[in-house]
Amino acid sequence: MTDEDFAKTLSEQKITPKPCAKKRVRIWRSAACRISTPGKISISDREVEEYYNSNRTQFVNARGVALAMIMVDPADNSSQGLTSDAKNDTEAKLKIDSI
Repeated sequence: MTDEDFAKTLSEQKITPKPCAKKRVRIWRSAACRISTPGKISISDREVEEYYNSNRTQFVNARGVALAMIMVDPADNSSQGLTSDAKNDTEAKLKIDSI
């Protein structure tokens, strides 16, 4: 299957792959190209190690976090056992600014 065929199939199924999925497909397709007998896959530990060592950057997950929203309820929720609860708009703004 060519890249164009693969993209067309995904498009027909309304699937948008994530970048990590694209990497996995490329790795799978790379291994599949070397299979000569259907049903018999033979990839040695040495081949896996060589592939990993020559493509280390593909296996690194970037550190960090992403924050989409900060939500602070300005209502008094202390009756629910919350100890650091903002009880009004002013306290809610102070809490958001400190975060």
